[in-house]
Amino acid sequence: MAFKRSVFLFLLVVSSTFLGVEIARGQVYSLQTNVLGWGTT
Repeated sequence: MAFKRSVFLFLLVVSSTFLGVEIARGQVYSLQTNVLGWGTT
């Protein structure tokens, strides 16, 4: 039982960190496009 719980927590942490990386990457990408857009106008 405890083993299943630890595996579930591990998967939860991995998925949350992966989601956070994707969100941060999306924010950086949008920031870059905004800066590039401002530079071209």
